[in-house]
Amino acid sequence: MKLEDDHISILQFFITLSALLSLIGTGAIIINTFLSKNFFGHNNIWNRIIFFMSFCDLCGSIDLLMREQYLKKGNEGACKIQGLTIQFFFISSILWTAVIALNIYLVVVIKKELCDIERYEYIFHILVWGLSLTLTIPLYILENNNTTLYPIMGNATFWCWITTKHGNYRMMFFFGPLWIVFFFNAFVYISMIIICKKRDKDMKPSVVGNTIAKRCNLYLLVLFLTWIWGTINRIQNIHNKDYPIFELHLLHAVNIY
Repeated sequence: MKLEDDHISILQFFITLSALLSLIGTGAIIINTFLSKNFFGHNNIWNRIIFFMSFCDLCGSIDLLMREQYLKKGNEGACKIQGLTIQFFFISSILWTAVIALNIYLVVVIKKELCDIERYEYIFHILVWGLSLTLTIPLYILENNNTTLYPIMGNATFWCWITTKHGNYRMMFFFGPLWIVFFFNAFVYISMIIICKKRDKDMKPSVVGNTIAKRCNLYLLVLFLTWIWGTINRIQNIHNKDYPIFELHLLHAVNIY
């Protein structure tokens, strides 16, 4: 049993709409960062982190908007490349949320000054880009050494990515790391609250009332709301791929970015 043509058209519409809104939102953040001159210089590490996360989201959105060109027959090679870029930028964006959580912890709990954190900013880049490559390059290697009848990277129904026949790789290289990051973020925030309460700190002015912390908290909430439906949908696809659930696909499409 497959999704009906009407359902596919609806899903394609919402995927395009979500990607377009993400493109506009992330583009606005990037432009505003440069126009307000908040990228370079000291004490702007928050803006740089959000900039790089937005840049990854922007690239992922562009990939999604161009997906139909790569899904056409005869573009299998280009589709595989696009699948790898989608994997890389989506994972990078997720990893930047972990950097946000870590920095809030360092500032609020450890009481580190921003200037001290900025000295080690390059480490964040090594970790994010390095881990993103670590979770992307193996897919390229696996594809080149694939001996099965079905490609690993290619037409994933709605965009180019890991194909439905290899759902285990989706869990291994994307959704597994995604939820490791989420639980890391949750651990950081729970630890932060417990430690601050033990210090008899008033959390309202120190964290919730802090504009930067509030904005970063929102990014972490969005991470959960964005990917919970995609995770449930992919798990359902693996266990019962012959009976896709339109409602889950729709929630996934609406929250793709």
